[in-house]
Amino acid sequence: MAQNTPRGTPARVLILFALLTGAVVVAAFRDFLTPDADRITWPTAVGDTVYHKPGTEPPPMAAGGSLFTLREDPADRLQRRDDRMWRVPLPLPQPRLYSPVNSFPADQVPPLYLKTGPGEYLRVELEKPETPE
Repeated sequence: MAQNTPRGTPARVLILFALLTGAVVVAAFRDFLTPDADRITWPTAVGDTVYHKPGTEPPPMAAGGSLFTLREDPADRLQRRDDRMWRVPLPLPQPRLYSPVNSFPADQVPPLYLKTGPGEYLRVELEKPETPE
């Protein structure tokens, strides 16, 4: 009579499952250790056809209860794929600001860019307008 021989397949499945579970736990723990980091994951600049014309004044914007203007840096232009630029979440639909980084400390402002064409971006800085005293 033929006799079944164990091949160790259930043990291999259990080992792979344990490794996968460990990888998930390590990834979740790493994200848990950086609670002060904000993340931008979606949406990206893909499909955005609203382009900023360099030299025109972007509208003022409010963030954190303060009014800001955007100052262009014409020397700092960035060529990058649209799927690698993340939209900065703002309550206003215009202007649409993008950042090349999707993770940054909560107390810092990420590098900000306005889209000037497909794959072309212009660096802007937040500037508080001077108030008359």
